Amino acid sequence: MTAALCSRIVAFGDGSGMLPLAAAIGLVLFAAGDRRRALAWLASFGAGVLLILAGKMAFDLSGLHIAALGFYSVSGHAMLTTAAYPMLLMLIGAFVGQRAASFGKVLGFALAVALAVILINCNYHTPAETLAGGAIGLIVARFNLRTPVRLDPRRLGRRLLLLMLPLCLVAPMALHGQARPVKEAAWRWLAHRLGATHTYWRDIETDPLSGRQQVKLVEHRKSW
Repeated sequence: MTAALCSRIVAFGDGSGMLPLAAAIGLVLFAAGDRRRALAWLASFGAGVLLILAGKMAFDLSGLHIAALGFYSVSGHAMLTTAAYPMLLMLIGAFVGQRAASFGKVLGFALAVALAVILINCNYHTPAETLAGGAIGLIVARFNLRTPVRLDPRRLGRRLLLLMLPLCLVAPMALHGQARPVKEAAWRWLAHRLGATHTYWRDIETDPLSGRQQVKLVEHRKSW
């Protein structure tokens, strides 16, 4: 798989598009009259995002990692897709019926697993990083998928739903990379507040002989 193709596929898990998608899911639930579920979704999804940010900050600004497990920077892509896509496709199916909702939920998890495999095979993340992010997303998804959702067409127009939710699938690609400047600005502010003088990242490559991932930790002194 080429680097360009990897980038296009991985874009469907980028925070630039997934965060608006999560907000849209909350709005659909709210408009459908299920306010408690909308708030529960937004709160649990937000908590998952905060956990990911805390994990990334711990590595990026202090170099905290577990080399023996290949764990450096927890995968936000894995968390976001595992949490959001089952919920999104379940909602689309729920407008048709409970059987379609169940199918949408399974399809959403299948898409999340497929993206997780690509994250590893394209060297965006190690297996440990991907599993950790996916586990957080799974907790969020299971919390919100405990009971069926019934969408009332009288409260939420059919045309609005059929237009809004599919557009959510396009948003991740259209907004890919837009969150990066925001993250960099936030990291600069945090580094200044915490007195961090170094940034850390890791380069992941696949050994051509063994086919195994090789991770190189890079430390860079930074003047904020």
